[in-house]
Amino acid sequence: LSERLAQSEPHLTPDFLTEFFVGFNKSSTQLKHLCLQYVTPWLLNLAHFSRNDQKNIEKTRELIRNLIELTVKETEMYASIQSKVWNTLGKVDEISNLIIEEFVHYAVIHGINSPQSEIVSNTIVTLSSVNIRGKIIAKLRKVISRTSLKSTRTLTDNQSWPEIAVLIRFNLMLSFNNRNVQLYLPELFYVISILVATGPPLIRASIHGLIVNLVQSLCTSMPLSESSIKRLTLLLTELSEPNFRYFFGLNNVPGNAFVITPESTRDLPDTMPLASLEKIVQALLEVMVCGAGSVDMSNAWRARWVGLVASTAFQYNPAIQPRAFVTLGCLARDEVNDDDLLYQILVALTGALSHFTENDCALIISIIMCLTNIVENLPAESRYLQPMFWLAISLVQIGHIPVFPSAINLLHVVLKALDSKGFFGNEDIATVLLKARRPLEDISIQMDKAAGINYEHFSFAIAATLLKGLKNPVTKASTQAVLTTFLDIASKGVIINENIINSSMLGYLAALLPVSAKNADMKELLLQCGINDVEIDNSELGTTYYKIFENLEIPDNQTALLLIALMVAMLQTAEHEPERLFLYGFLAEAALAMHEVFALVYDFLLPKMAQIINSSETIPILDSVQSILYTVVSSESQSINNKNKILPGTSRNHLHSYLEEVGFPNLLDCGSFTKVTKESMKINATYAMELRGTSKGIPCVIGIVAKRRKGLMVRQEDNGGPRESNVGRHVRISSSGGKTVEISSSMNPPNQTKMEDLIKWIRENLIKTKPELFMTGNTIRPGILILINDVDWEVEGELEYTIKDGDNIHFLSTLHGG
Repeated sequence: LSERLAQSEPHLTPDFLTEFFVGFNKSSTQLKHLCLQYVTPWLLNLAHFSRNDQKNIEKTRELIRNLIELTVKETEMYASIQSKVWNTLGKVDEISNLIIEEFVHYAVIHGINSPQSEIVSNTIVTLSSVNIRGKIIAKLRKVISRTSLKSTRTLTDNQSWPEIAVLIRFNLMLSFNNRNVQLYLPELFYVISILVATGPPLIRASIHGLIVNLVQSLCTSMPLSESSIKRLTLLLTELSEPNFRYFFGLNNVPGNAFVITPESTRDLPDTMPLASLEKIVQALLEVMVCGAGSVDMSNAWRARWVGLVASTAFQYNPAIQPRAFVTLGCLARDEVNDDDLLYQILVALTGALSHFTENDCALIISIIMCLTNIVENLPAESRYLQPMFWLAISLVQIGHIPVFPSAINLLHVVLKALDSKGFFGNEDIATVLLKARRPLEDISIQMDKAAGINYEHFSFAIAATLLKGLKNPVTKASTQAVLTTFLDIASKGVIINENIINSSMLGYLAALLPVSAKNADMKELLLQCGINDVEIDNSELGTTYYKIFENLEIPDNQTALLLIALMVAMLQTAEHEPERLFLYGFLAEAALAMHEVFALVYDFLLPKMAQIINSSETIPILDSVQSILYTVVSSESQSINNKNKILPGTSRNHLHSYLEEVGFPNLLDCGSFTKVTKESMKINATYAMELRGTSKGIPCVIGIVAKRRKGLMVRQEDNGGPRESNVGRHVRISSSGGKTVEISSSMNPPNQTKMEDLIKWIRENLIKTKPELFMTGNTIRPGILILINDVDWEVEGELEYTIKDGDNIHFLSTLHGG
């Protein structure tokens, strides 16, 4: 009877449901079960009350809220309510958005640590369908994007965080259903990469549980090869290990997604290293490749993920923007075949550097990490590959310890990329890189002056720039690796002459020699330079100095001064006895071989030697100091008479004066980060920003400024000159490459032009070839990011968005640079 009445009199549905709640609350348990059976047919009619009429929509919302309250209150009837009420409503697609919104609102009000929120999360599983799951994922993405409208330093401080946390819990519950996982895998991977290790342990464990469930679903629901399933199973094991849980911020915290305690719901600081995010994204990429079943599917998933990440990376949002850039770098590593996406990343780096502060460099570091991944596979013809070396140098020269590791890694990758692509095959490394520097000369000269170095003495300038990195435990290994690569490339560009080390290699070698003495690998270092007959026992470097000065090509006194001053600079920060033993032994040789030049550094070195005499018990070091003192005293008169011959054209006889003449006034202070001031960091950051700004390139963003104007005179500028016409709508398409085209359109009456109309108009009027690269069906092809006034178009309603006067609409292809 109830079913027939519901079908014949659907307009009575709101009143019937209202009375149902009144009678249900007064009924016994047995009658309540009957009430649920009576009400079930009427629930389908709610579809008629979710359209157009705002009053009906609000009434439907109220009924849904009452059903939620009933579900939470009647715990003993939980199973029946799920079966009769929510299973039925899950089939009513017209009200699915209203249900999701009310579920989220209810859970947010009560908090993620409440029983009410958990009941609602469990109820979502009853509603589970491809459509419901897709809408919940889309809603989470939109809420994440909305955080950029009122951005905060951390995501947990954002007003949207409670809603994000609730939606994460919903997605975790839905992930236990392994059906159709392939439909939303890129979206979920995007969510994981943006939200991992954020918030309280409960949410962190939920994110970790989400990825575990996804991998399990791929193993059981996708038609995969035996090898792919085996690899996914191995990845699943790795994901569950403590070392990997550390990347999710679950070390030393109660990290169970299904145990709610005060500790598990207390927000933790967002301290996840960006390097940990790289590890996670790389693991997700492997899951994607193994779980796709085909190359086409894997590429489609990657393209969608790239598009989602790019939409976040290019919007200001300090809480998640760094994560987006790190993820983008991992995803675009093998995808960038031209310079356009790289251009956009460099623009973002310029903006980040313009707001440089020493206390928050996460965005700068993330963009550098992104560039590091992308540069490795840039083609040789890229206009950015060679200038990227100087950008990396400028970032290193900022001298800020948090930025230094990522900058040195970028420098190393660029250097190896240039070498692998044959840039140093016909010319030496200094010649090639200094040629690439010429278009940047104006700002480069200012940078050199600020840093106190001169790249005319290339190897010494590089050594002075990198030297401080050898004295920090975080940067030591990477700095040594870069210097070794410089030395290796330089050694291939010179002819080995009778066991003499070419002067072009001296700066790199000098910086590495004390380190090799400490690490007991000096013999291998000298072999790399072509020195074969020096008898060195690495095991004795801690107690013995082996002479090498006579194996160095020192063509003039300027080179000698730079070499000796660099050794003195390293002596100021030497921490280990083998380093001191080598440096004093080397300086003793230099005092004998070039006493005129050495006399310049003697006064600077004297206090350090006095300290050694008073405190050291290492006999070889004391012998070297004694040798230096004896040599200087015995040749004092000769040294004084010849000082003016050291550097032609100079008259001052002070060490700093001579170093300034050569272009290295700060050489003696280059060995430690402690010498870098806050002011110099900001100055060098500004120079790095200006250096990027001098690069010329073609942008990948087409800015479409759509403005409605009646009776507007429109000009189209091209090679044929300007043309004019009177139109009712004005759309300007511009690119930062310099071209501007103004077009006219009469797509719809004013106030009715939607994004769908604009996209169709662009395809029909502007896309000359391969429109399928721009559109798929009636919408934009995956991999193209659309920003409406710098906000992801998904937040604005996508195709249904009505274009307003003054809107700025940007299309950005995130595949192969667009």
